[in-house]
Amino acid sequence: MKRRLTQQDTGAAELTLQPLAKLPLPPGPAWQWNYLLGRIKLAQGKTEAALGNVTNMLVQANESGQLSLRADTTAFQASILERLGRVAEAIAAYTNNLAGAIPAERQRQALLKITELSLARNEIGDAMRMLNRFLNQYPTAAAADLAWLTLGELQLRQHVAGVEINRAGAATNTLAATNFLQQAQASFEALAKGFPQSPFFGKGQLNLGWCSGCRTNSPNPKRPS
Repeated sequence: MKRRLTQQDTGAAELTLQPLAKLPLPPGPAWQWNYLLGRIKLAQGKTEAALGNVTNMLVQANESGQLSLRADTTAFQASILERLGRVAEAIAAYTNNLAGAIPAERQRQALLKITELSLARNEIGDAMRMLNRFLNQYPTAAAADLAWLTLGELQLRQHVAGVEINRAGAATNTLAATNFLQQAQASFEALAKGFPQSPFFGKGQLNLGWCSGCRTNSPNPKRPS
């Protein structure tokens, strides 16, 4: 089945699934059937129809009692909404995968997608508020290390933007730029203190060093990549 999907032989894949439609499948296999059918519809360009499969997937995920299936369903739903250009709904769907018990992989995906989509809409403030809410609610979540790193990098972006505005003559933004730098430093320190074994530790330390250097030297806001 998966091989046929990758080969874009969606018609044959759909025919393979049809005999299973009449069988009383348990929740787990029934979820898998709807998921594969949804992928086939996406490959056929039937995006709205694929979204219809999500309703059944949610029911079956709940019946199975498997949180991972619920998280996978939410991610699938959000990706379809994103493809349809319904970005606000996609962000809301991804937010559902930020609960503390959600598998780490899905939490990290949700954080990255929400941030990416928010930035594409020039809603950096919304992205930072979402990250702050997540960290306040789930300070020990599996993806909290990525949340601290992402929050700090967004705060650095705001700091750099403020400094550039100041250079253009809007001196009233000096305090705001300084505050964002302090907030970014605090975020990277929280990452270092709370998650010393994190794969993001090194990048956080690099950013933290940049923050310290910027506070002690004449500002040259070029963030580390």
